[in-house]
Order: sequence, then structure tokens, then C-alpha cells
Amino acid sequence: IEVFNLRSRWFIAEILRIPTVEHFSQSIIKFTQVADLCRSWNDFASVLVISSAIYSPQVYNHYSILSQLPRDTKISLRSLSQLM
Repeated sequence: IEVFNLRSRWFIAEILRIPTVEHFSQSIIKFTQVADLCRSWNDFASVLVISSAIYSPQVYNHYSILSQLPRDTKISLRSLSQLM
């Protein structure tokens, strides 16, 4: 559990340290793509870490930015959340 929390906090910190809205949304898109790759490799621990970081209150409070993500990224995020 400690390793999971550490990895999740690292992802949250990486996302939140992004200074601009453009880069913030690009990082969410990139992490979503990485999570999709992990899912295809059956690495569900990494999928859970990444998706829990994206859906953490610290990141999810930027809902206005998340709502502007491309459609395919939103679909991927929904499917990741359903795995959780």
C-alpha cells in the first residue's frame, strides 16, 4: 500500500507542477495513453495508480480543464475509471 501511495502521489505531483493549461491537459492525455498501454499489457497495478492520480481531488478539481480534453481521451478515462 505504501508503494502504491508513493507512486500515486508522484503522478499527482507531476501533473500539478505543470504551469500552463495547455501543458496540463497534454500531461493528462499522455498519462491516459500510458495507462491504456499498461492495460493492454495487463499491468493493472499501474493502471490503478495512474487513474487514481487523475481522479484524485487535487487533480480532479481542475474539472474545467478536464472537460476540454479530446473525446477519445475522455472515453479512455471513463473506461479506466470503470476498471477501478
